[in-house]
Amino acid sequence: MNHNYTLMRSKRKTVSLVVQNDGGLLVKAPLKYPVDKIDAFVKSKSEWIIEKLKKVERQKEKQSLEKPSFE
Repeated sequence: MNHNYTLMRSKRKTVSLVVQNDGGLLVKAPLKYPVDKIDAFVKSKSEWIIEKLKKVERQKEKQSLEKPSFE
């Protein structure tokens, strides 16, 4: 499965993944790290990404159930 992501490059030495509260995927990578290697890294972490996206979705559902309705 291919995941769409936002790429943020900086002066860092490692690649990291962040699943954001809105369900977006942020990839942080070194300035000159090749895009094909970033894509391969994201693909290799696909199961982890899916697990985290499900967790975010469950949290959203839980929050929507807890919010009082003022109708």
